[in-house]
Amino acid sequence: MKKILYFLILFFVTNAFADNKEDKIIDIVTNRGTIQIELFSQKNTDLVKFFLKYVETGFYNKLIFHRILEGFILQGGAYDVSFKNKEVQLKSQISFKHSEFKNNYGSVGLILRKDNSAITSPQFFINLSDNNYLNSQEGNYEYEVIGKVISGMDIVEKIAHAKIGQREGMYNVPFYPTEALINEVKQF
Repeated sequence: MKKILYFLILFFVTNAFADNKEDKIIDIVTNRGTIQIELFSQKNTDLVKFFLKYVETGFYNKLIFHRILEGFILQGGAYDVSFKNKEVQLKSQISFKHSEFKNNYGSVGLILRKDNSAITSPQFFINLSDNNYLNSQEGNYEYEVIGKVISGMDIVEKIAHAKIGQREGMYNVPFYPTEALINEVKQF
């Protein structure tokens, strides 16, 4: 009886902490299909937690990829189809260590203030090429990789080929915003 109880306790304790040992998977559901992303939660714990808080609150739902630079990046997490800027829900003071991950094709990153003291926006981007110069960018911002596309890079490329133009004082925005619509972002 004691052995059974011991194994049951061991089983439940092991499973309770198993979730923390695995990287997280999210789906970005768009009008063109689903993009599946693996988040590097073991290596970039604080940044991934920050991003997932926004995912859990539904912040990204019904926003668009508002900057489309074919061969460079898709950027989302700020504007809806009317180009209205969505107000940031959570402000965060996060100290983070730079990861070893690079801004390579298919990697996903967050835009951070250079002083490492705050994340002022939950905007994210998907690299459409190896953007090595983003790894050590001069200036006020850094571009920290938090994950990679594991399925749906063909969907990313379709969005990257959408017609773009100028609108609301911004450049490289989708001419037809619904072609770059993020219907939902959900975690598994």
